[in-house]
Amino acid sequence: MADLVLNVQDIDEAGKSYDFPLTREWLAQALGDTDVSLAPEAGEGHLALRAQKQGDDVVLTGRLRAALVTPCSRCLEPAPVPVDAEVGNLFTARGPALRAEPDELELTPEDLDREFFSGDRIVLDDIVREYLLLEVPIQPVCEPGCEGIP
Repeated sequence: MADLVLNVQDIDEAGKSYDFPLTREWLAQALGDTDVSLAPEAGEGHLALRAQKQGDDVVLTGRLRAALVTPCSRCLEPAPVPVDAEVGNLFTARGPALRAEPDELELTPEDLDREFFSGDRIVLDDIVREYLLLEVPIQPVCEPGCEGIP
């Protein structure tokens, strides 16, 4: 079930602010198929957004914060991953009467920063999960001087 949802009808050109807690349960479900988790001593994460309409499209900006852990690439002990990331997305409206989707969609470089939505809801769960995972280093270490497994 989607927990991070924006109702497009509630957003106008002046914009609207949103604050979403990223609960332990949500983070456990979102990151369940990875080796990344919420740090045991951490509180819940947080997503603060500003949504603004531009025509039929919606522009999101904000900040994502969470304290995650993942195994150290050298010794396999928990490595902290503090997340404090800027969020920015353009959501383009799609539908039968509005920018109908072609059978084959060829993406341009500008499309890589764009998401699509149809209907009156924008579900952010998968996008927030992606932002969290993109903050995890390829080779995380528990501390800079970690010498690895003895």
